[in-house]
Amino acid sequence: MCEVDRHKGVGTNNTYAIFAHPPNSFPLSLVSAERRDRFGGELDRVSRWALSSLHRNPSSNAVQWIAGVDRALDRLGIDKATYWAYHFASLAAPGTFLQTPKELAATVSPANRSLFDMLWTNRIESPDGEFDVARLLHTAAGGASGASRNFHSMREVNHCVLNQLGLPCRLEIPLVLYAWCRAAKHVGVSPDR
Repeated sequence: MCEVDRHKGVGTNNTYAIFAHPPNSFPLSLVSAERRDRFGGELDRVSRWALSSLHRNPSSNAVQWIAGVDRALDRLGIDKATYWAYHFASLAAPGTFLQTPKELAATVSPANRSLFDMLWTNRIESPDGEFDVARLLHTAAGGASGASRNFHSMREVNHCVLNQLGLPCRLEIPLVLYAWCRAAKHVGVSPDR
């Protein structure tokens, strides 16, 4: 939890709290001390993009973000199916993995699949120009590509960005599941489409 999460009571609806993160608090605590300044700067850029995007549809922004993460995972040489499975498992109810990936994929509605397919190739547009999602994830991962021990930090960054975009967790689940099934298709796990 970050500093503002610890304030008493609930904030006024439709308001934001702008504050500086203490260096040892979440989310800066996700990375080593020598990476915190760079990580904080990258998070600031993403936050500015998220806040500047609020006038648009949160769902399309979220799809663009997740698609950008998917492309960044490719650039970093990280197995996308493994990462998205990890991210999905952090959101799913216990026992969900007793189902096969094909059964899980069937839970993403055809309307959502169609929307996700249509928006997947859109690039993230930012007032600062397109920022480098791969650089942010590389910093979050501690500079070591492909190490599953770093998936936690990457997942936290993605979950925070989706929250900033106004996407509730219940809508994050089908999107992350879609990304996982899309990535798994390349290794023969994805459902027939």
